[in-house]
Amino acid sequence: MAGPTRDTAGPGSKGGEQTESATGELHGLLANITVALVVAHIFGVAVASFVHRENLVLAMITGRKLRARD
Repeated sequence: MAGPTRDTAGPGSKGGEQTESATGELHGLLANITVALVVAHIFGVAVASFVHRENLVLAMITGRKLRARD
């Protein structure tokens, strides 16, 4: 009884390796996009904290924000 195989195109075929390569490339691309989004988010939080003159990170951790001065 034969189990599942990775290369369904037959012996000597590169079909399975090409699919693996394409999947690996897509995985790498999505990982790089995720890292870029995380960096952009951190940069945005830093800019917003500076512009609004409030500690957004502390507010996110504690759930409390200082009231604006009138």
